Amino acid sequence: KTAKAVFEEMFQTGRSPSVIVKESGLVQITSGNEIADAVKKVINDNPKAAEDFRGGKEEAIKFLTGQVMRETKGRARTDVVTQILREKLNESP
Repeated sequence: KTAKAVFEEMFQTGRSPSVIVKESGLVQITSGNEIADAVKKVINDNPKAAEDFRGGKEEAIKFLTGQVMRETKGRARTDVVTQILREKLNESP
């Protein structure tokens, strides 16, 4: 979806993709701290899913990842999100 919007903007304006992405606020979040803050919020807002994961329901991580992606407006790297989620969920509640 984002790529399509950037491509259309490139075609209409002739600007480079990096400029469009930066000006539109579409830059991917790779900072562990920013993602960790979103992960903490999602875990606190979804205690049932967090407990489901801790109880062995591996599918719950997908739901929680989706919630973090929503929280970050799709800008977080999913591999980093999943890694941080697993770390936080495996810590003591």
